[in-house]
Parts: sequence; C-alpha cells; structure tokens
Amino acid sequence: MSSAVTRTLCRSSFSRAVVRFYATQKRKQKNRFANSFGSLGGQAPYTERLSRTSFFNNCSPKNEQNPPRGLRENDKKARKKRWDMAESDGTPTITESLMFKREREKRVKKLENTTSTTVHIPKTKNAKVLIECLRPEYNHLEGMRYSRTAGIPIVSRLWGKRYKYDWFIIRRTQKNAPALDGKSCKWEDLSEFLVPQVISNLVKMNAERPTPFQKNSIRSYHSSDHLFIASETGKTVVFSAPLISRLSKLRDSKALILVPSAVLRRQSYNMISHIADGTNVVVVSDENFSADSKWNVLVATPGRAVKCLREAKCSDVDTIVMDEADMLMDDSFVSVLTELFSIVPVRHSETNTEENGEGARVIFSSATCEDGLRELAEGIVDSQKLIFLRSKALHGLLPHVEQKFIRVREMDKVDLLKKLVGDDLARESNQTLVFCKDSRTNRVISGRPSELEEDDRVFVGTDVASRGLDLPRLQHVINYDFPRHMLDVLHRFGRVGRCSSVSGSNVTSFVRNPWEVELVNALELAARLHKPIRGIEVNVAAEIQKRKQSKGEEA
Repeated sequence: MSSAVTRTLCRSSFSRAVVRFYATQKRKQKNRFANSFGSLGGQAPYTERLSRTSFFNNCSPKNEQNPPRGLRENDKKARKKRWDMAESDGTPTITESLMFKREREKRVKKLENTTSTTVHIPKTKNAKVLIECLRPEYNHLEGMRYSRTAGIPIVSRLWGKRYKYDWFIIRRTQKNAPALDGKSCKWEDLSEFLVPQVISNLVKMNAERPTPFQKNSIRSYHSSDHLFIASETGKTVVFSAPLISRLSKLRDSKALILVPSAVLRRQSYNMISHIADGTNVVVVSDENFSADSKWNVLVATPGRAVKCLREAKCSDVDTIVMDEADMLMDDSFVSVLTELFSIVPVRHSETNTEENGEGARVIFSSATCEDGLRELAEGIVDSQKLIFLRSKALHGLLPHVEQKFIRVREMDKVDLLKKLVGDDLARESNQTLVFCKDSRTNRVISGRPSELEEDDRVFVGTDVASRGLDLPRLQHVINYDFPRHMLDVLHRFGRVGRCSSVSGSNVTSFVRNPWEVELVNALELAARLHKPIRGIEVNVAAEIQKRKQSKGEEA
C-alpha cells in the first residue's frame, strides 16, 4: 500500500515539477529574445553579453533559409531594419524612431527650400529699397534675387483675403525713360532718310535728338517689306517722319493712317501736320476731308476711312499705317478692315496673290508685341515679308515712374481720390489724369466738387483716353477703377512714361476686385524678378465675347 501511495505522490509531484520547469524555461527564453532584440525606444541591457552566446552563432541572419526565431519566416524588411550583419559583425543595432526621422526630414526640406528660393540677399545695411511695403518683411531690396517663383514673397497675394488699406510702392530706379538709354545721335545724322524741313520741324517740337530705337527704325523704314514697330514711346515719329520725307519727293503718292478713336485721330493729325509743316505734303483728317480736294496723308478711323475712299473713288494708296495695331486687329474691327482691304489691296498678302509686288505696304505700330499679336499681323501680310522692330524695354515696368497700389473698399475710393487730387492741386501746375471703368463712373466722378473741376489741371476719362493721349504737363495717373486687362494697364501707365513726360511722374492704383488683385500679382512679380510683364492679352474684344458667352451658359 505504501508503494502505491508513493507511486501516486511521485506521479503528481512529477507533473507539477514538469510544469514549473517548462514555465521557467519559457520565461527565460522570452527574456532572452527581448534582451537580444532590444525594447522599443531603447537599447537592450544584455545585448553585448548575449551576442557572445551560442544563440547568435546558431541563428545567424546571414542564412536566409533559417531566420532568427521571433521574426516571421519571410519578413526580410524587418530583418534588414533590425541589423545588418555585414556592417555590425553580428551586433544588433536599434533603428531611428520614425517620428524623429520625419521631423529631421522636414527640417532638411525646409532648409533646402529656403536656400534655393533666395539666391542672394544684400548684406549691406544701406541697400536701396526698390519695393516698399506696409509690411516691412515683404520689402524688396536692391540686389535681391530669386531663383524660383513658387517661394517668392508677393505681398499682394494676401489681398485676396481683403486686407484693407494695405499698400506697396514700386520705387523709380532711374530718372529718364529707358527709351533714352544708349548712344544717341543728331537728326542731321539721318539726313539720308529725312528731308531738312522735317528735321527742322522735329527740333521745333522739342524732339532735339532721336532715341536709339528711333534711329535704328528710321534706317529700316526704306525697306520694301512690311514693318511692325513695337515700342513703349516714340512710335509716331518713327513712321511719320520718313513717310513725310518720302511723300515730299513723290507728290502723287498717298498714305492712309488708321487710328482706333476720334481722340487719337485729332492728336495724330495735329502731330503729323506739324511734322509736314513747310513741305508740299497735304495732311487731312476724316473731319475736313473732301472728295474733290487733293491730299497725300489721310488720318481717319477705319469706318470713316472706308467712307472717304469710296467717295473719292481712290484706291491708289501705297502705304497703310495701323496705329495702335493691337486694338485695330481685334474682332471689333475685323469687318471694316476686310472692307478696307478690298478697296486698297495689300502687297504680299492673302487678299493679293499677285507676285509683282503691287499693292499697299502696311506698317503696324503698337506698344505691345505678344505672340498672339504677331500671328494676327502675319494673317494680314506674308510673314516672310514682315520686319519686326522692337524696343529693349518693351513689356517692362517703367523704371522712371513711381507706382503705388492700394487695397481699398469701394465706399472709401471717392474720399481717397479727393485727397490725392487735392494734394496734386496744392503742389504744382502739373496735370492729373483719372481713369474710370466706364462713362457712367466718369460722369459721377466729374460731377464731384471743385477739387475735380479745375480747368486744364484734372482730367477724367475711360480707357479710350489711354490710347496715345499726350498731355504735356501730365505727372500723376490715378486708376480709380483698375483695368481688367493687362493691355490696358500698359497703356494707362504709358501716359506718364513718354520721353517728353514730366520728371517725377507717378501712378496710383486703387485695387478692389479679385481679378484686379491677379493683375497686381503679375506686376509685382515682374518688379521683383526684373523681367517683362507676362499675360498681356491680345484680341480683347474676343475675350470679352467669350466671357459673356460663358456667363450666358452658366445662367
């Protein structure tokens, strides 16, 4: 009996002992793997000691067929992250925390963006401020350069959030117009192309010397090919002075000068008449035109030109000048120009396929020369027979004109306008030109108190006045309504950008609507990068028609 009891006790004791033995071995095995691989976020305390044991000799990670216990059978990525036996000689390494890695990469990327955006920042304390902002951190200093447009600080981009009374000023960087830069000459040096009487008249008109662009363009005038004259100023002299000189020698020749508006017609007529004064060239306009009278130069709008030519039954015009060609070649003048070219054939064009070179020569004159405008011109005449003459400062900001942009509310514009005009009237006897978006606003502004009614001092007009209008004492242009097209921006600013403009001229623009902010963004970007303005529209009439159609479809 005792033996039976003994066997029973031994059997039960043996079972408990076996359970304790295997439980102890399991805990030791678990701790051994934890110490060997390391706990999350720190180094295992017994890694160095365990690396010398038989565990690592028996479970070498170099053997791809037998991965260490504790790792999944095919988890190669986890095995590579834990340690690399080739580099650590079998010693396990703890990888970098994912959070720390992301923060480090973010700091490196931010540093790279900062260093690559700004190429050079002037270190001198006396660097000249070229763009002054209400927020000084957005000031642009002389010598500051950028390499990428994505990171350039544009203060006007904040104006989409309706920042009231925020402003920035593009300071003038030189005294004279860029058209006067370069080597100049005397009018007498062009005596081969201009008759003495024309030279004398130009000197009397205070054009003492030709600009470098005028000198080169006048020399190219006597080519038989068509011309495209693109310059911010001085274009009328380029085509009219050699034209009058040639007509004075060929008394039976006739020329037609097309202008887009009646205001520009009067101004062009007066200027060309002064250039032709004392010669045998007869200059007329569509206002004093007579079918029976003799004439050599007719200055007219396209519609009136067609009427005058039909009345006089005249088709022997050998020169057609399209002044402000960017406006004359948009969709609003297509039908009347088609009728005109049917009366006066153009040499080297689709309407005149004869190869004998007969027909009128076309001279395009414009303050812009975008690719779209060139395509329109090449649609009228043969591109192989068209010579382009461009000034160096074309499509650029006027460096001799100070330009201020103010973010305003509509309700505050009148009071701010009265203050600006009052300051102009109190200073000197110079003139101020206020631009409005339409004739209705024009009448409202013109009907304000006496600050805006001074004779010969303050003028209020629409974009029609921005085309070629020449006010001799104009010093300040105020954009009460900012233009909707970049093309109109250039023409408005150009009223104080002429070679004969008063020194110290400036432009002030009120900015309110989202599309106005977009145009100001482009102007500020061009000023910061010292590059020509981009986004100049061609065929504005077609763009307006498309906008109306899209609004009709949405409605």
